[in-house]
Amino acid sequence: VLYLVNPTVPEIIREPIAFIGQATSPVAMMAVGGTLAFAPLKKVFLNGRLYLLVLIKMLVVPIAMLLLLNAFLPDSPSTKLIIGVSVIIVSTPTAAATTMLANLYKGDTETTSSGVCLTTLATVVTIPLLMWLIGIVQ
Repeated sequence: VLYLVNPTVPEIIREPIAFIGQATSPVAMMAVGGTLAFAPLKKVFLNGRLYLLVLIKMLVVPIAMLLLLNAFLPDSPSTKLIIGVSVIIVSTPTAAATTMLANLYKGDTETTSSGVCLTTLATVVTIPLLMWLIGIVQ
């Protein structure tokens, strides 16, 4: 309803909401960084199960999505763009909100922060690799 009506929000309300919205990403990254600062490096970088999950999340799922979408969607320039964008969106790093939710619900914040860190680092390799694969498959 709000979308259709498109009401004008007073500036006194719009500015604080915009400020809070702009601050959420930096605050989330500070939460992840604060947790990682106190985590033992062995727990962050030597967790084999976490590497397996990073591999699945950053490569296996996007490649499977690329192959499935490419097999079932019609061949057209707009479809190729949609497939490429969809695969890149799926291959983005884990959101920092996972650490904040783990903290809120008394979960394992060290593992969630490690996951955010490792998936973010992995994008240096996985995103170019997936872009290359998208070019080959399409």
